[in-house]
Amino acid sequence: MTNPSSSSPPPLNTPAPKVNHNQQQNSCLARSWPWLLLLILGIAWGGTFSLAKIAVEEGAHPLGVNYWQALIGAAVLISYLVVTRQSLPLGRNYLSFYLICGFLGSVVPGLLYFYAVTHISPGVLAITIATVPIMTYIAATLIKIERRSIFRMLGVCCGVLSIALLIVPTESLPDRSAVPWVFAAIVAAACYSGENLVGIL
Repeated sequence: MTNPSSSSPPPLNTPAPKVNHNQQQNSCLARSWPWLLLLILGIAWGGTFSLAKIAVEEGAHPLGVNYWQALIGAAVLISYLVVTRQSLPLGRNYLSFYLICGFLGSVVPGLLYFYAVTHISPGVLAITIATVPIMTYIAATLIKIERRSIFRMLGVCCGVLSIALLIVPTESLPDRSAVPWVFAAIVAAACYSGENLVGIL
């Protein structure tokens, strides 16, 4: 015969387990860390245009600025690989991938942006860089690796309209000689889109 007390429910006044305050802080930090990292990267990315304009206006050559930017980025990446004891793949396919991504993600867009920043404001460049996901979506839809969506197409139309409002009205771009440099910045954004597609494919 079984003991009735073994299957009886626990008392209703059983105190709830205490949650450690340090565990709560760690959980809150874990949830907020991605947003904090996104904010830091957004500020750093957006600030590059202002820093580029300052550097070029102080006499730095766009080619030199782009070279040092790529060199420092490569040094940071290699240092990370050394610290984490990871090896860099050097196969033929990998080298071609590095070459294409370096060309589309650094050489061409970097030069175009650093030359364009002497003719248009960093704010305009920041708007053109926002077209990268738009062009990536359009290209991905055309090669059928992304499905079509009405809401996404509406976003594309809004992006195109924003560029038109940036170029067409005289009030938004008083110096009409800067219009070709806006298109140069859009070409640079298209290079970033091409880099994204190479990474996907």
